[in-house]
Amino acid sequence: MLTSLTLPNLLAMASALVVLAALPSISVLTVVSRSASLGLSHGIASIVGVLLGDLIFILVALFGLSLLNAWLTPLRPALPWLAAIYLIVLGYQLWQATPPPQQLVTVPSAPYHSSLLAGLLITLADQKAIVFYLAFFPMFIQLEHLTLLDVVLIILITIMCVGGVKLIYAVVARRAMLQLAQHWQQRLYRLASLMLMGIGLSVLMLQV
Repeated sequence: MLTSLTLPNLLAMASALVVLAALPSISVLTVVSRSASLGLSHGIASIVGVLLGDLIFILVALFGLSLLNAWLTPLRPALPWLAAIYLIVLGYQLWQATPPPQQLVTVPSAPYHSSLLAGLLITLADQKAIVFYLAFFPMFIQLEHLTLLDVVLIILITIMCVGGVKLIYAVVARRAMLQLAQHWQQRLYRLASLMLMGIGLSVLMLQV
């Protein structure tokens, strides 16, 4: 048997992932703020980071906590602090940034790995995601009959559904930014900066 997944199960799982990915969340705010302020490519980089975090949790949920427990557990207490501090630093840097005079040609320079790490860290810091996937997948998958094709299909569906929804957010945010005058762009930069720092502070407050 190549796969234990049926077409109705695949469609139901894909629909659930699309709905959950579309709900407002910290990861959505991170993608929107990076895309609007630094360009669509940074929004995509942050989406890649979010997906990497989700795929790590998916592997944990599918194969058991022991698979990645050896390296994930020692890091888990520090992850929320690292994510919070990193987002606050990014927000502070964005607060000091100035919108480019030719909005359609250039965007403020920033390394793409900063956006990727923002997406990855904010996802890994959400420890509830492990519990979510552990509870989510048994509704659609018989884990005891899991095959390699099942794993491949789940990963592809996650990338298409979660990544596709967040890409729409990124594109809409960037287009809205490009339609604004430079004066309003500066205000949006400040708003995006406050969003990032607010996310970081909220993560810190949850750890106290």
